[in-house]
Amino acid sequence: MAAFRYIFGQVNTVYALGRPQDEAYSPYMSYHCQIHFKNSVAGQYNYFCDGLETQKPAVGFRIFGTRGQIYLEDKNSGKLFVSYRDGTAEEISFLPNRGYYNEFLNFSNAFHGREPIQVAPKDAFGDMKMIFDILKSIETLQPIKVDSH
Repeated sequence: MAAFRYIFGQVNTVYALGRPQDEAYSPYMSYHCQIHFKNSVAGQYNYFCDGLETQKPAVGFRIFGTRGQIYLEDKNSGKLFVSYRDGTAEEISFLPNRGYYNEFLNFSNAFHGREPIQVAPKDAFGDMKMIFDILKSIETLQPIKVDSH
């Protein structure tokens, strides 16, 4: 949720469905969410607690835009693929599994005055609120307003 909100901005509404399960770690086996962002971007998020993509290449994470597509097959791959409508493409390498490390590094650097903080506490609260709003939408079968301001 944090990545969605970081990339696309505040969320207007979320509508979600889920398949219940009797597990303490997650009340639902699967989550199927339609997300409408305040900037009019519409997106879909599906999550399966015990799901493992057997299809290769994996469906992964995709962003479709007016100029092309961004594709991340696996968050541990270290490769992000960008393809453009004109037929060109590029591969962007990154060091995987560094999200929390970079978050804490940014907090330390901000604390010592070396850089501004990247994610304000109100943003982190909004990310968590969105998760609870998804659960509320599943329970009520209704769209839920996420960011009211």
